[in-house]
Amino acid sequence: MAGIHLPLTQRRVPKSLAGKKAIITGAGRGIGQVIAHALYREGARLTTVSKTKENLEKLQKELPGINTICVNLRDWDATRQSLGQLPPFDILVNNAGFGRSGPFLDMSRELTDNMIDMNIKGTINVTQIITSGMIAAGNGGTVVNVSSMASHRSLSGHTVYAATKAAIDAITRNLARELSRHNIRVNSVNPSYVCTDMTKHIPDAAVEKLRLLTPTRKLLTSEEVAETVLFLLNGSVSSINGVNFLLDGGYTAT
Repeated sequence: MAGIHLPLTQRRVPKSLAGKKAIITGAGRGIGQVIAHALYREGARLTTVSKTKENLEKLQKELPGINTICVNLRDWDATRQSLGQLPPFDILVNNAGFGRSGPFLDMSRELTDNMIDMNIKGTINVTQIITSGMIAAGNGGTVVNVSSMASHRSLSGHTVYAATKAAIDAITRNLARELSRHNIRVNSVNPSYVCTDMTKHIPDAAVEKLRLLTPTRKLLTSEEVAETVLFLLNGSVSSINGVNFLLDGGYTAT
């Protein structure tokens, strides 16, 4: 009825990604799991990818109706077999990654290969597959790559990991130019340290030193990363393209 206004708490707030088809890699745990929850909450029709079946089964119970794909993204051919026949998506979040810190001279071939295969080759492979589908469908799309602050600032023991994340940033910038003619935006989010299973091996003293060197004196949370991903996926910020979006509390500004 005209002239009657519902209280704010009773108004229906549209879900920002309602009906959008989204795929996220590395969704089984850590930051990826939180991003998956955020996309689901915003109404996305979600497909989640992880190499760990148990994590996907748990996620499926938490988020009824999602699709799950279990594949190790380090395996180029298996990834193409698993993802190559999927219908086109509107959104791709490349979150899957692997990292280990340690002295550069002690970094083994196995760890180096793991980081290169997952962080660089895995991202390239998945992005080729999914953006090819976006182009074929002709509806455009949005890609967000989860990178790291380590690509912007030297950190002790992070040489190989930082190199792979610098590659992700370069991929992001170049694809933003190359795919823009297909109405596909590509950005990255570059968080500082977030406490996850992948980072728990980092000594507490090093984490505390990072916190004290951060102007905000705060450590980042997975929820903050997820909210930034949602921001970059928002169609109302369509001019944000090719950006490496730092989430570091001002660390790299000092």
